Amino acid sequence: MDHLTDHQLLLDLDGELGAERAHLDDCADCRRRRAGLRGALDELGAAQQRQGMRRRMAYAAGVVVLAVSAIALHGPQEDGRPNRTLTPGATIPVTREALCAGGEPERTVPVRVAYAVFDQYGIRDPKPRAYELDFLITPALGGADDVRNLWPQPYAGGMWNARVKDALEDFLRDKVCRGEMDLEEAQREIATDWIAAYKRHFRTSAPLVAHLGFQKDRAWGE
Repeated sequence: MDHLTDHQLLLDLDGELGAERAHLDDCADCRRRRAGLRGALDELGAAQQRQGMRRRMAYAAGVVVLAVSAIALHGPQEDGRPNRTLTPGATIPVTREALCAGGEPERTVPVRVAYAVFDQYGIRDPKPRAYELDFLITPALGGADDVRNLWPQPYAGGMWNARVKDALEDFLRDKVCRGEMDLEEAQREIATDWIAAYKRHFRTSAPLVAHLGFQKDRAWGE
């Protein structure tokens, strides 16, 4: 039996699902997933209300101060980098030996976490296969499954895209597992400025041609 997609379940929450509604009435699994999506959206709505209240209070306290801070924190950034305020990076406690003992950990993001990340980046309708919901510090280097370590990195819109970053992630993991680089140093480099790290390690000012089509992780919505 083919279950309903997340998109169809979201349509049902908006009262716009068509003939597939009959399947939903008969499928406990789809109803359970719909309830999870509803809970995630309710959490996001509550967070937005709290954020709106904080913004109004801050505005009343001083518009000029906020404007200066916004310029400092959210100034122009080169394509391919996350907003450091929203995505500073986060790790889990792990040793190099434990990390390198087996294969790379599976990179999965719960649906409610994914929508929270898209929401904080102002993306209300993420298009399938347009983004990689990317870990700033990859789980292959001890990165955490945490909204502070995730951002929607587009495949288009610039040469410094998710595929190029994936190539750097593999390169750094190999260096760490060969004992040529400390795990903490690799985490710090990729979290601070992954583009600068790429340029330094590959000795180039632009992505290597071989990395432009690098395929590793699944795109959002696949």
